Amino acid sequence: SLQRTVQPAVADERSRSKSESSSSSLPRLRPVFSPTVIETKTSSASEWMPLVARWIAILYAVGVVCFLVRLAIALWGGHRLRAISTPVSDSALLELIRTQAHRIGLKLVPVVAYCERVAVPTVIGVLRPMILLPATLTTGLTTDELSAILSHELAHIRRYDLWMNLLQRIIESLLFFHPVVWFL
Repeated sequence: SLQRTVQPAVADERSRSKSESSSSSLPRLRPVFSPTVIETKTSSASEWMPLVARWIAILYAVGVVCFLVRLAIALWGGHRLRAISTPVSDSALLELIRTQAHRIGLKLVPVVAYCERVAVPTVIGVLRPMILLPATLTTGLTTDELSAILSHELAHIRRYDLWMNLLQRIIESLLFFHPVVWFL
């Protein structure tokens, strides 16, 4: 904004009349009644704050979009693992899974499949949970060891860990700039 400063103009010795110069030995200065306006440019916060706020909002939106894209890629990766897995067909193993699911309190028995791309047993899928077992897992395990592994994975489904992980990732996406979020 422009700020106006009014400074009175002062007459110098040349503008004085001859009569005044003879009556006084000291030069006498008189203000002239036409003020001089000097315009100066001042920077105020009201000018640059909207610009800074706009850029901060743009950067925040870009960050949120990047983290949501990261989440979408992770969900798509789970979908691809589901597509390349092979469902378990061993009747004894299916009965063990059914028994463990009822023992832990699940109403629906999740699908269990073998997948060559996982190194450890994993649960994927929020709406339709699926337990993925490494293809080489069942070759050297006893029934009790396999039962313990399945109970562990079924407990993740029972406690809604997949939903909590999804909620955590959404919160990370929205509050990515906050350092406390990264300690959750």
